[in-house]
Amino acid sequence: MKRITLDEAKANLQAIIQDVIDGNDVIITKDNKSLVKIVPMKKKTPTFGSARGLLNLSDDFDAPIEDLKNYI
Repeated sequence: MKRITLDEAKANLQAIIQDVIDGNDVIITKDNKSLVKIVPMKKKTPTFGSARGLLNLSDDFDAPIEDLKNYI
């Protein structure tokens, strides 16, 4: 974990971002007090079948709609 001052962060933002992308956490401090912690975002990968049971179709979902009979 890397600790830097706020002034260093302002001057080296691009390098800090690259450090975080490389997997390092960065803490930005001011007056020897921690202000923020920058960490890489975790990518969420979809899980196959995770929505199972959330959608229910009625037995007649594909039946013709009475109001549209004149157009078919």
